Parts: sequence; structure tokens; C-alpha cells
Amino acid sequence: MITLCLHRIKIYHLFQLNTAKTEILWSTTGRRSHQLPQLPLRVGTDKVTPASVVRDVGIYIDSDVSMRIDYKLTLLVYKCRQGVTPPYLADELCQPADTKARCRLRSASASSLVVRHTRLSTVGDRALPVAAPRIWNSLPQHVASAPSLAIFCSRLKTHLFRRYFP
Repeated sequence: MITLCLHRIKIYHLFQLNTAKTEILWSTTGRRSHQLPQLPLRVGTDKVTPASVVRDVGIYIDSDVSMRIDYKLTLLVYKCRQGVTPPYLADELCQPADTKARCRLRSASASSLVVRHTRLSTVGDRALPVAAPRIWNSLPQHVASAPSLAIFCSRLKTHLFRRYFP
């Protein structure tokens, strides 16, 4: 089916397809990755093997899109901390200073967030109150303490690219 689609694109010249430079990326969850075909696809006269990372206009994209998820989630936390999101989102994130048991700890003055405990690692670890503090707490201090949204985005992108593409 995909081979036929690529063939039609090439025939109709709606999109110039350079088969020698064509890359294919399957995107799925880790639990379903074993269901994806690993055989090369025929594109024109060439065969293209699916890759785990492809490059598109100078941007590297990984198959599980984890960098994009980390970026969006971290950006959401920054906006929550700046007070520009709806209160129901910001209320899900808790600082150590907000909890009676932790208000006197040294971490209460830091920019870290409390990571809630979950029973189910498959579902609970993906929830906003768990995933967002985990990714936020893993940021270097110079990224988390950025004075503006534009500077934060710039520093965050640099940090994530260095982390995912060393």
C-alpha cells in the first residue's frame, strides 16, 4: 500500500521524489514497535530500509517522537510556573515548598517539582503530575531559570538536541 502511494506521488509529479535520498520512519509506541515491518520498501527502482531516526530539512526526527513530547511537556511546565496556563493545569504541579512535610527542606527553595508516586508504571507514569515534574527536574538550572519564554525555548531546544543527538 505504501509502495503504491509513493509510486503515485512520483508519477503525478506533485512532489519531486529523489529515491536515492528517501528515508522512511515508522512512528509508534514502544509496545507496538515489534509489529512494524522491517523489510525494505520499494521506492521507484530503489529499496529503502526503515530507520529509527531520519533527517528532514536539517531536523532530526526520532521514531518514538520522544524529543517532541519532552519539549511540549517542559514548555507546558514553564508556562504553568509563569501563570499563563489555566489554573487546573498549574494545580497539578506541586513544589516542595507547597507541602508541609517538605517546606523546611533545602529543595523547597529550588525550582524542582514534587514527583508523585504511582502504582501503575504503564499508565500512572504518563500522567501530567508525574511525567511533567520528572522531565522538569532533569533540566539543567540555566534552562529552568530562563527569564523569558523565548530564552527558555532556545535553551530547551539546545539542551534536548544535545541529549537526543550527542
